[in-house]
Amino acid sequence: MKFSRELSCHFDLCDPAGILFYGQAFFICHQTIEEFVQHIGIHWEEWFANPKLSVPVRHAEAEYTLPIHAGDKFKAVLQLNKLGSSSVCFEVNLINSKGESCAKVTNIHVFIDRESGKKTNIPGSFEDRLRRYLSA
Repeated sequence: MKFSRELSCHFDLCDPAGILFYGQAFFICHQTIEEFVQHIGIHWEEWFANPKLSVPVRHAEAEYTLPIHAGDKFKAVLQLNKLGSSSVCFEVNLINSKGESCAKVTNIHVFIDRESGKKTNIPGSFEDRLRRYLSA
């Protein structure tokens, strides 16, 4: 299962050539993850402001294949590529109105116990909700 949201490429997201600035793909990816987490029933505070655990990015990468121009409509489509015992791999594809992939951002987040600073298991209630979006 995938989660998607419709977006417009606003001028302030672009470089001087009027093309989506590469760093904005990471910003859009993070916003999509924030919306996804809430969509699956995890309160924002449980994921992003939890006093017992944090979920930082361990790895991030992007691949750019086609430009997105100012004014273009596009989708951010999220899927989970991997769900480990203490980490989750999100992939967010930016898809243009023709259905073509323009950029793909991959983020791996690891669950960390705030007290010990060490990785910890994904809470069961989170894991159950995330698993439904794990790609086959």
